[in-house]
Amino acid sequence: MLSRSAWIARPRITLLFSRCLTGGSGGVGSGGVGSHSTTPPIPTTPAPAKTTKEARAEKMDQIMKPLAKAGPSKAFESIHYTRRFFPMDTYHPGEFDEGNARKTIDFAKRDRTAVDPFKALGIDPLKEYKNALVLSNFVTDMGRIKPRYKSGLSAKSQRRVAKAIRRARSFGLIPVTSKFDAQPNHRSLGRGGSSM
Repeated sequence: MLSRSAWIARPRITLLFSRCLTGGSGGVGSGGVGSHSTTPPIPTTPAPAKTTKEARAEKMDQIMKPLAKAGPSKAFESIHYTRRFFPMDTYHPGEFDEGNARKTIDFAKRDRTAVDPFKALGIDPLKEYKNALVLSNFVTDMGRIKPRYKSGLSAKSQRRVAKAIRRARSFGLIPVTSKFDAQPNHRSLGRGGSSM
């Protein structure tokens, strides 16, 4: 689509282009009106530009041609939809992005090699609230309780360990904002006397 100023200047522009192509200034004998040039006249109406829909359709054709040649099994081999969308439901636009979609976990194929140590030894984690060394294995360096996928515990043991950690914190046996250190460095705290 031409702008208004370009639309008004269109006849002058086509005349300039025709002069450039014929190689003259437009006068007699220089490729203008009276000369017998071999170049065909340039049409004054511009060729219609491709619409946005046509450009998109062309681009889709370029994408789909190799897939169509490969066959239907290859075309949809790399597409894994992780969510079903139902008609008459409303969705946020971000929900259609497969990159943000959560991957479905196949629980039958998930690695089950990790065994819950409390279950294997027959120990109740709730009774171990006084054992700060054991509980420190399930706390991050910043003092947060590790999630189940990091600790490798069963759901029941994870709940009981979390309860034991909270109980030990309330009794003051383990720190709240850091991981328990069995041998604290007293020199860094300003205690301990001589330096090395």
